[in-house]
Amino acid sequence: MNWKKIFTSKLLIAFIALLIVFLIVERIGFFNTNTGTVVTVLEVNEDTMLVENIQNEQFIVKVPKIITPLLIENNEYFIEYEYSNWSKPNLVYIQY
Repeated sequence: MNWKKIFTSKLLIAFIALLIVFLIVERIGFFNTNTGTVVTVLEVNEDTMLVENIQNEQFIVKVPKIITPLLIENNEYFIEYEYSNWSKPNLVYIQY
């Protein structure tokens, strides 16, 4: 028996299993954070909007396509969005 092959294959299987568990936990939202802030909408696209918060920081938020026609550029909104280190912020709530 070749112990290096057995050890390497078991190590590879353990790594793949750990990666799958991490991806499942991340998709469920374990690493996601919700935050709310007042923003000014600078630009509206088909499924995103460019916003600027009170600290003059600009960022892009993913928006449902049904909401984008209702947004007016240069208006202030209170938004709640969900974000993680691996994806764009997603709009959860918006109020004029």
